[in-house]
Amino acid sequence: MLKFKFLLWAFAQILKRKIRSNADCARYVANLQPSKRVSPYDRTAF
Repeated sequence: MLKFKFLLWAFAQILKRKIRSNADCARYVANLQPSKRVSPYDRTAF
């Protein structure tokens, strides 16, 4: 579980750096539609 959290954190840091340095990437991320978060308590996702 710790490895997975670390990988998510590392990916987020890389993505933040890319968004700051690349205007096309920032524009692409800004235009994304927010996705639904899946929660273990949300029974409608099943």
